[in-house]
Amino acid sequence: MKAAVIGLGWWGKQIIECLSNSKKINITHGVDPYADQSSDFFIKHNVDVSQNFDEVINNNNIDAVILATPNKYHEE
Repeated sequence: MKAAVIGLGWWGKQIIECLSNSKKINITHGVDPYADQSSDFFIKHNVDVSQNFDEVINNNNIDAVILATPNKYHEE
């Protein structure tokens, strides 16, 4: 299953790291308005980084989305 992580701060990176050896889930994309595509972390884990949420969630190659944004950005 190909997945995207929304929110690439500390928690998002922990999720990517923990799932990096999974045989079932492959994190292929990440979304964060401040993330740097050229970061060694994202290159190491082969994660395409975007600042455009809609672009990623409308990608037909992504099967799941993992929300890792701070709670203050979650809608009640």
